[in-house]
Amino acid sequence: GERDLIPDLEARLVTVERRAGIQADLILEGSLDDCPGGWMDDLFWITIEALNNSLKHARARNVKVLLRCLPGQVDLEIDDNGQGFDLTRLPVGGLGLRNMHERAALLGGTLQIDSSPGKGTRVRFNVRKEA
Repeated sequence: GERDLIPDLEARLVTVERRAGIQADLILEGSLDDCPGGWMDDLFWITIEALNNSLKHARARNVKVLLRCLPGQVDLEIDDNGQGFDLTRLPVGGLGLRNMHERAALLGGTLQIDSSPGKGTRVRFNVRKEA
């Protein structure tokens, strides 16, 4: 069956992030009805990879997951206030980035990662689809 994206992500934040003392927020803008059901699994795993990075590498105290579903447009942002990292010095395939990029490409979208030491990290996925 189709993944129940919001409850599944909420459950993850409860069992992992909040238990680790991280302030974790999940925000949905728009309606999941505007997001193709077949995308839920990939959106879930992109988010999980980003959260795992925050948890393991960033030592963040705050994490925010924003999912925006509008007609013809889906945006997913995972922001943390952790230590960030130098993207030019990541090992190839480090941080599960390849997985994230592959999933993003499957959905016909782009994945952008903004980070620098001391500045936190933002992972942004977005896709535009013709109506």
